[in-house]
Amino acid sequence: MGDLWPVEDHNLLGHWKLVPKRSANPFSEGGAAPSENTRIHAAGLAVTRARKQLVSDFSLDLGREVVALLGPNGVGKTTLLEVLAGLTTPTLGVLQFVNESASGGEPYVYAARMRVGYVPQFDEPISGLSVRQSVAYAGWLKGMSGPLLNSATELALTRARCTDFANQASTKLSGGQFRRLLIAQALVHQPEILILDEPTASLDPHEQSELKLLLTEAKASTAIILTTHNLRDLPGLVDRVIVLSGTEPKVFNSVAAFCGLETGGPEPTDAMLQRAYSGAL
Repeated sequence: MGDLWPVEDHNLLGHWKLVPKRSANPFSEGGAAPSENTRIHAAGLAVTRARKQLVSDFSLDLGREVVALLGPNGVGKTTLLEVLAGLTTPTLGVLQFVNESASGGEPYVYAARMRVGYVPQFDEPISGLSVRQSVAYAGWLKGMSGPLLNSATELALTRARCTDFANQASTKLSGGQFRRLLIAQALVHQPEILILDEPTASLDPHEQSELKLLLTEAKASTAIILTTHNLRDLPGLVDRVIVLSGTEPKVFNSVAAFCGLETGGPEPTDAMLQRAYSGAL
């Protein structure tokens, strides 16, 4: 964050207080310096609400990859995504974009509005708007207008495979179509990071397969972090797996490593994935 350091602050706005750094190295108190491909650096994140600790000592360097957060309900996965999306602030910890020139030195919560696309698990369509209008509205909220907004809307519709139903009312979509609409809205401003909370939840197997293919294509230009209870989402899409279980997070640098397999071998079976998950908890 330029020449400023984030620390806990309990002001009414809930934003971090910014004070001068105590060290010339901005990462010296937040873990090892990230690699040149790192987009988000998080170290020692903790979130406490109503005296209940929701997240404790979480660290992550997110680069050009797909990271999956696994863990039982209530372990803090959604809270972490909201923090990384800039929707809420952590109680403690360091969180910043590594490429300062792109954020202009702004606090994370402000820079994230333009650099992150967020797809929540639960949302409602906007009554009275078509799919195309819903995507354009999301772009307008990001400060876009005129020809730029029009072209960005069409590109997002194409990337999220929404063009076939772009003129349909957003309230008349199937589960899979609505999930693609949410992704189009998240992609309209061409974010560096795409964050998704349970993207394949409540979808049928065909819709899950289509959405996984969409995300596989998106990761060519966008870093992705997602939560999922569907272990079938992992093979062919995810680069790293992080398991949260109320203790220290367990990090696996590939799906193969998560399953205890050799890299480059056959895809793990459902039984292998389930055993690996149970063993990591």
